[in-house]
Amino acid sequence: MTSNKTEEPGSTPTNRPASRRFRWLVIIVILLAPAVLAYIGAALNSEDSAVASPLIGGGIGGIYCGMLAVRRFGKTPSVKILLGLLIGAVTACTIIGIGFAGCMLGGFTIRFG
Repeated sequence: MTSNKTEEPGSTPTNRPASRRFRWLVIIVILLAPAVLAYIGAALNSEDSAVASPLIGGGIGGIYCGMLAVRRFGKTPSVKILLGLLIGAVTACTIIGIGFAGCMLGGFTIRFG
């Protein structure tokens, strides 16, 4: 016995798994929050927060974006590991670079020694 159900024009087919929504707002906040915190720290002459916020934020953002890429695009375990490490490292370096740009905008100067 087969059923001849007609689907309504606005309905989604039931044989496809529901895809997760991509959280763009979270990604934008993760990318820009360390730079904003570094800018505020540099403007207030707080060297520790101006330097630490991009480094800590880069690590957190790299891990989050790497895991997000693995969950969305990875199929096999080896591809998941490689993709997670690659995307995580690239994202962490990008966040650190944007964060140190926020330091420069805030007037922070690095003194070695």
